[in-house]
Amino acid sequence: MLQRWQQFGHEIRSTTRDPLPDTFLWGAAYCGHQTDGNDVDSDTTFLENVEPTIFSQKSGITDESWNLWRQDLDIAEGLGLNAFRFSTEWSRIEPEKGVIDQTGLDHYDEFVDGCLARGLAPVATLNHFTAPHWFAAEGGLLNPDAAGRFADHCERVLQRIGDRLSLIVTLNEPNLYMILAWMGLPDIVAKVERMTLQAAEAKAGVARKRQECYEVWKQTVAGDDFVGAQNYEQIVYGDSGMLHPDAAPAQTNSNGTAIRSESLANTVCYLNELTGLLIVVTEHGIATDDDQQRCRFITESMERLWDVKTAGVPVLGYFHWSLLDNFEWVSGYKTHLGLYSVDRDTMSRTPKPSAGVYAQTINAYSQQS
Repeated sequence: MLQRWQQFGHEIRSTTRDPLPDTFLWGAAYCGHQTDGNDVDSDTTFLENVEPTIFSQKSGITDESWNLWRQDLDIAEGLGLNAFRFSTEWSRIEPEKGVIDQTGLDHYDEFVDGCLARGLAPVATLNHFTAPHWFAAEGGLLNPDAAGRFADHCERVLQRIGDRLSLIVTLNEPNLYMILAWMGLPDIVAKVERMTLQAAEAKAGVARKRQECYEVWKQTVAGDDFVGAQNYEQIVYGDSGMLHPDAAPAQTNSNGTAIRSESLANTVCYLNELTGLLIVVTEHGIATDDDQQRCRFITESMERLWDVKTAGVPVLGYFHWSLLDNFEWVSGYKTHLGLYSVDRDTMSRTPKPSAGVYAQTINAYSQQS
């Protein structure tokens, strides 16, 4: 892990410097607000309960992973994973401004030990979209003190568990809001969350989209150990804006987007060209109720990813999103990306055929590592 790193201009120190993993990381990922349940002090929970709200459902107890995390890690170990990505929820640690809840830190301490006991390299995301409600109420990232407050949270987490983390992801999808602005979301998103930017004009071309959504981060990640790639689908842009196929694609995901298994490999190659850094696929998956689509998607996507890795693109690991069907933000529980389904009443986890396909994929490619 990094001995010294900077976030928003604030220096943060960790206790040790460990080498990057020397083996390919096969993992799955999930996020606290989407799986833990009862995230009552977060800004997202507040937004779920206002009127009007863009959220189709309230998160509630989600997958109850705050209590059932041991079962989740047992599942991960049983699939043959050697890594697991999770998020540390700021609102669990500092539910009120200046009030530190040690039970939150204790939870992540125990979670990391649980990963290590099962042979899973712990990968922590320090911010996965959500923040404490008090932070949002004071202006969130628009507050002049935001950087220092977030840096304090990061340092607090790293002082507790940083010595045992294999990788650290500072921010999850920090360019998402610009990407969403290019997708023409309803105005209510900007009004409720103040997160999306004004939609770009339809006539804007490909070069501008890349500049605004990706290349502006090139300088930010310079000198980092790795850059995370998160890819789900491929949307094509031309000089006049988003291109729509003349004919309906043969296969689409739940979002109505064409399924393109080559999209992940293309993304990885682009990031390598852009940054020159090691790449970790921190999220990749497919929204679908047809698990046979997911099975094919995993197999075909990994074939193409392994081709570019073999060709020399420095891919360090792959984390499938997600281990479980969970709360998918504005879609609530209507969108399914998990390798395991979750009964909303009993919280029982049931493997889908894709879980077995992923396990077989790991076994096959591990022989080639």
